[in-house]
Amino acid sequence: MDMGLVRWCLSCVLVGLALAAAPAAATAEIMSHVTAHFGQTLEECREESGLTTDMMAAFAHYWSEDFGKATVPREFGCALICMSHKLSLLQHDVRLHRLNMDDYIRSFPNGDLLSKKMVDMIHECEQQHDTVDDDCERIVNVSLCFRSTAQREGIAPNLAMVEAALEQYT
Repeated sequence: MDMGLVRWCLSCVLVGLALAAAPAAATAEIMSHVTAHFGQTLEECREESGLTTDMMAAFAHYWSEDFGKATVPREFGCALICMSHKLSLLQHDVRLHRLNMDDYIRSFPNGDLLSKKMVDMIHECEQQHDTVDDDCERIVNVSLCFRSTAQREGIAPNLAMVEAALEQYT
């Protein structure tokens, strides 16, 4: 085979991979901003939801691999409900307000790249856990489902990305 053709094919593959990776990196960056901004309401909800200082510290590790069901208390779900209500992201039945969530995500730079995907992911997770009666427990399950899906899709931010975004909102 002609080496020029091989190089050209290899270049096409590399460009394709770079283009495929760019949206994931961009959406992880957007996700870091959504996470950082959303997290700003945590202190306001600490007392109302019954979160301890240790539980609040654990929130910072939401996107890390070791954050999981065994370590997530019910109060975390209560805090997420409180935080979401403060940003008008839930309906009265404690289900996702799709339009408000879409608008919220779009409010971040390049948020339109992530909004539909994120709203759909959360909605699908809500459907999977819709039979859980306790709102706080259901939201914990929805949150963990969303987190796993975001990680699987390659759009989950790392801690450094969230910390960098957090500087813009504090």
